[in-house]
Amino acid sequence: MNLAEEQEKIVNTSEKYSFILAGAGSGKTRVITERINKLLETNENYKILAITFTVKASKELKERVNNKNIQASTFHSFCYKELIKKERNIKIEEDLPFSEKELLQVSLYKNSLFANKKPSIYGKYEDFLKSRNLMDYDDLLLNFLNKNEKEYEFDYIFIDEFQDTNELQYKVLKSIISSKTILMAVGDPNQSIYSFRGANPKIINRYIKDFKAKIFTLLNNYRSTKKIITASNNLIAHNNQRFKFNMVSQNSEIGDVRVYEISDEIDENKILNLIIEKDKEKSIGILFRNNYQSRKYAKKFKDLKNVFVLTIHQSKGLEFDTVIILGVTKENHFNKIETSLDIEEERRIFYVAVTRAKENLYIFTDTKLIKFLFVRETRILKYFNFFN
Repeated sequence: MNLAEEQEKIVNTSEKYSFILAGAGSGKTRVITERINKLLETNENYKILAITFTVKASKELKERVNNKNIQASTFHSFCYKELIKKERNIKIEEDLPFSEKELLQVSLYKNSLFANKKPSIYGKYEDFLKSRNLMDYDDLLLNFLNKNEKEYEFDYIFIDEFQDTNELQYKVLKSIISSKTILMAVGDPNQSIYSFRGANPKIINRYIKDFKAKIFTLLNNYRSTKKIITASNNLIAHNNQRFKFNMVSQNSEIGDVRVYEISDEIDENKILNLIIEKDKEKSIGILFRNNYQSRKYAKKFKDLKNVFVLTIHQSKGLEFDTVIILGVTKENHFNKIETSLDIEEERRIFYVAVTRAKENLYIFTDTKLIKFLFVRETRILKYFNFFN
């Protein structure tokens, strides 16, 4: 398959620093691997590092690259491997006697490079680690920065999902760039959904400014039908804190987008079963905002091989022929919304859910939240106008 013009420009660019604004379904992984493969055809001894957001993504990238010597890893695994060269006895404890909320507070504090308010539990938490000679995952990055004296000489560094980078990770990245390193960052600010872990999409702007990076765009969507792309564009357009761009569907099919106003569980089950029966030959993703919502459905559909029950966060990076978004109610299932930034985060999360769909998108709602997310607060529009 030939590359599109916008993809070809990125594969062949000679820019030292670049940022690829890559929308959902735009083929960014293919572009990255094509560029890496082309570089290795020129010189198979290039030192190339690819930083991905998950271990799974790093494995997939290595599988697509012809030269297996490429170094592909997450920030944490990269720092761990470097530290292990200096300290053979590194212990990471996953089962810590602290609540999930306390652990998250500590992690946010460390990932902000200690700029956030120090959690009250922090001293007790650090004493526990030190008394047992343990590190947590954030310590891997902090200790790498504190102990690293090595001058890295990567010829090329690629960093994917750049919108999910936090302050600590960005500092690690800057510390391994040499004067000869050519750097390409790839991301979609519209899919930044990890602020609860300290991710800061504004780091994209800082990177572009710090490195005077050239901006390229991948705006052609090869995944979704036209109605789905129209819906996703109209949804995210209500966010003020964003790069202003629209995706363009390259799919000739129109597709199906429907909102079902559900009155009760019986009504929900009836429509849900009809959709699953209609699309039984397709892959189906049933998506939720929060994990606790999925339990009864995961049990109900576990024997249906083409049905996947996931939270929206778990679905990131995946795609399905049909996507069903259940439990879209402001009162019960979406996170507490207090500020305009909270609203924008929820829209981005919903945007990720919508853009997982290839052919059909079905939203089950009581309409109250759908109005809240898809329409500016100062405007009064019925939710279905969003699809027109």
